[in-house]
Amino acid sequence: MRHGGRSSQSKGAYRGWFNQTLDRFFAVFSGQPLAPLVTFDPNGRDIDVRRRDIVAPASLLAPGASSISPLPKAILVDVVLPKDIMLTRLLSLPKSARNKVAEIAAFDLVRKTPFKPTDVYSAVWLETSSGDELSVTQHVAKRSEIDAILRRLESVGLRVRKICIENRASSPLVDRTELVAPYAKVWRRLNIALVGLGGLLATALWTIPGWHAQNAIAKLEPALLERRTDVVAMRQRFEQKNASATQTERFLQAVTQRARMVEILRALTVTLPDEVWLSDVVLRQGQLVISGETSGSATDLVLNLAKTPIFIGPRLSGPVSRTSNGGERFQIAMTVEVQ
Repeated sequence: MRHGGRSSQSKGAYRGWFNQTLDRFFAVFSGQPLAPLVTFDPNGRDIDVRRRDIVAPASLLAPGASSISPLPKAILVDVVLPKDIMLTRLLSLPKSARNKVAEIAAFDLVRKTPFKPTDVYSAVWLETSSGDELSVTQHVAKRSEIDAILRRLESVGLRVRKICIENRASSPLVDRTELVAPYAKVWRRLNIALVGLGGLLATALWTIPGWHAQNAIAKLEPALLERRTDVVAMRQRFEQKNASATQTERFLQAVTQRARMVEILRALTVTLPDEVWLSDVVLRQGQLVISGETSGSATDLVLNLAKTPIFIGPRLSGPVSRTSNGGERFQIAMTVEVQ
């Protein structure tokens, strides 16, 4: 348990350091000094500046405050006022008025209260949005009372930059930034210009290597083009040689095929009787198909072909039909084996 307590304390310290560093960064970037928050303690007697946020006595909020020791050096601060010292109004506005909430709330304040815009300080806060309506809270404080509070705070060394409302820090009631930091806009613009210059420099550093690489590629382009031309020429020569080899192979196949065909025709002439007339002789991938007519029997032709060694498995591959002169029309298929 003790270890867990130390861990929680270290996390809280780290979170406080991070928030303080972040506040300082934004303050420097916007050209303003760091302004700690001031809250008020009803039981406080003196100003406590020992913590990150300053705690002041709540008696400073009312006239006739008791004597409070001023700070040795004035501090620029943001003040957080409790909501119970000002008027709080609840408004219901149409959802279409989201971008004009402040103007509508100010007009409604003038219309429904005796205050004039110059008599009060006001701030609006968008609470919820449900259906077609917006729920808006408006905090109103008399200008004379707020100015009196500012004078009392400055008398004890608290120079106010902003006055915020409790739990409403994003909507300040009073913003005196231009008064306490008149050159904030100049610094802000200068910092934005420096950030833009840094971005341009980073972009240049990122693109320069690519630019150099592009120039190197441009210099190598002629050599690459020459090598590409050589590769194309080599490919053409290779294709020519390949075509020549293909033609040679086809020629050799034709010569070999012709020799085989001569031997097959010689065997057919010897094996078939004289009354056989052949109309077609087709040799394809070792398969021989012959068609024709015989005055004898087509079956006897199959038997005669089977006796010849180069004809393997002769068979009738089509129907046998009769011719007008009494012969038979046939088609015989077989495998040929020629050495």
